[in-house]
Amino acid sequence: MTAGSLVRLTAGGQVDEGFHSRINGGPNTTINSLAIGDNGKIVAGGSFTTFSGAVRNRLVRLLADGTLDTAFTANPGADAAVDVVVVLPGGKVLAGGNFVNYGGLGRSRLVLINGTGAAPGGEIEFSATGFRAAENLGQATIEVRRSGITTAAATVAYATANGTANAADYTARTGTLNFAAGETLKSFTVPILEDTLLEMPETVSLTLSNPGGGSILSVFRTATLTIEDNEIDTRAGAVDQTYGAQGSANGPIFVSLAVGDGTVLVGGNFSFIGGHNRNRLARLLTDGTVDPAFNPAIAFDGQVNALALQDGKIYAGGNFAEANAEPASRIVRLNADGTRDTGFTVGAGFNGTVNAMLPLTDGRVVVAGIFTSYQSQNRPYLTRLLGDGGIDDTFVAGSGPNGAIEAAALTGDGKILIGGSFTAYGGVTRNRVARVLANGGLDTDFDPGNGANSTVQAIYALPAGKVLIGGIFSTFAGGPAPFIARLLSTGGRDSSFSLNLPLGVTFQSYHTMTRAADGQIYLAGLVNDSVASSNRVIRLSENGAYDLGFGTRTTADQRANTLLVTPGDTLLVGGSFTNYNGLPRTSLGAHQHRGRRAVRPGHRNRLHQPQPRGHRRRHCAPGPARRRGPPLWHPDIARPRQRSELDHGADRRHQYGTPPIGPHWPNAAQSILPRHLAIGGKPGA
Repeated sequence: MTAGSLVRLTAGGQVDEGFHSRINGGPNTTINSLAIGDNGKIVAGGSFTTFSGAVRNRLVRLLADGTLDTAFTANPGADAAVDVVVVLPGGKVLAGGNFVNYGGLGRSRLVLINGTGAAPGGEIEFSATGFRAAENLGQATIEVRRSGITTAAATVAYATANGTANAADYTARTGTLNFAAGETLKSFTVPILEDTLLEMPETVSLTLSNPGGGSILSVFRTATLTIEDNEIDTRAGAVDQTYGAQGSANGPIFVSLAVGDGTVLVGGNFSFIGGHNRNRLARLLTDGTVDPAFNPAIAFDGQVNALALQDGKIYAGGNFAEANAEPASRIVRLNADGTRDTGFTVGAGFNGTVNAMLPLTDGRVVVAGIFTSYQSQNRPYLTRLLGDGGIDDTFVAGSGPNGAIEAAALTGDGKILIGGSFTAYGGVTRNRVARVLANGGLDTDFDPGNGANSTVQAIYALPAGKVLIGGIFSTFAGGPAPFIARLLSTGGRDSSFSLNLPLGVTFQSYHTMTRAADGQIYLAGLVNDSVASSNRVIRLSENGAYDLGFGTRTTADQRANTLLVTPGDTLLVGGSFTNYNGLPRTSLGAHQHRGRRAVRPGHRNRLHQPQPRGHRRRHCAPGPARRRGPPLWHPDIARPRQRSELDHGADRRHQYGTPPIGPHWPNAAQSILPRHLAIGGKPGA
């Protein structure tokens, strides 16, 4: 059993969504033994030292719903692995393993543990570490729970204190909660004061103290109340305070794919997202919450970092070897309901990571990445597969590229644009960008000369045969081209396009990019504006000019790795961050694209479970804005992204959007995103 992988299955073999053992990541390493008591509680022993974000040294007890039983603290616990656990009559636990100390006492390899809390009045704590309420609600309700021995009455004091909020935002409260015998849940309210100011979310600190009646304080003795502004900011670039409020993942999001019904598929290396168990693949609704109707019956053993649609079916690519314990080396095709399509077989599959997939209308699919073989046959970095997963022998790339492909896109006439770290294609010099014919041969009419001086990570096909690229390069064809460039249809640099920033603003490092259907370009990276260097998203015109009308100095605490403009004109941002513009957002956030859609902050008081911890950040492939043309790709992941009627492209971090009509395009809506989803990311490279 691997880290974080404690799940309960339904009678039909599906993951039970009512079992929440993976909140905040579950165990941080191996579970060796499980036992269930007469009361339905679950005892687990292993090598872990934390469980659901709380310290639990190698022994933990869970409630029947999979959440942590805070009445069973087991700390400081065992000093080495617990290998076997048995629940005895009366609730005591017998544990054996390789430890020599338990609870600070000498207990060599065997210990008997009381199954009930030592406190005769039970353990008291907040029901969550975070609560949220809109300022127009009038008040927020804060819940406090008691567990363990509850047969006697107990008391606890509570108090509020200023965080970023002050007396103008709420009324301070202090008091005492009185638990009657057998009572396990109490609450108090915090009055919230409404104003007419447009402001960021503000916080109030909550504290429990002075437990009485033989009770003690448990883990969540402090919490935070977040007051969300209810004024509406409809400016272009304004942060959508509601999107992703419950969409945090416990691992990086690498890729996202816009679906025709307005939902977004996301893939990555997570096992839990937005309060739902989802193994590396999930579908989000338009507000960023997880779609409960899409629960893939597929368990990947490695990351998903590429997605594409074809005739309603879903291609998933990445660095996994198995799906549901069956061979699926780095590529698999799923039915619309998430089950595996058995009509697509890959055999030995790819020997390296799949970064991009470009489905065609005839059922075939172009695949690019960091592999050198498919089904044990030599296929370096680029190949085309038949609809049943077999090799398409009519696609002859010869020696092909001599290095990794990071991004790819289809042109309107069926040619393939590729960007990456390669320096040649078929033995001909092509520094990091090339155009390939539909039969796999090099298109010699597209000659970039000296090309880019470093890796191309995003590529988009534009009207009139032009090409937009992004990456970590600083020159193209010998001329200055920091991070972004536009190429002519012949492959040369288009000198009419340049990154044109205002005085005092510098773009210091590139993270990801995407291009919207209206031609506007979004760049994410480290930006210095003479005030500070920060991880930000900026918007450029189609000629590279800085757009001063896009929002303000919105910042993230870590890099953004994927960008996607949705059909609803929301710019989704994905990355490694846990805080986005002051909002608690793990790898998921959103802006207004055109400034037309009013942002409606949370209008109801809702409990917030602790945010998942321990997630690893990943680069996200930016997703193309949902367009009516070919897909676009994101820089960190070679994958297609959406395009408009007139242009199309892809960024390795994007997935397909709605394709244009034509013989070379899939007939299903597709969108190209970064490896992480619209707001998702992968660890910085």
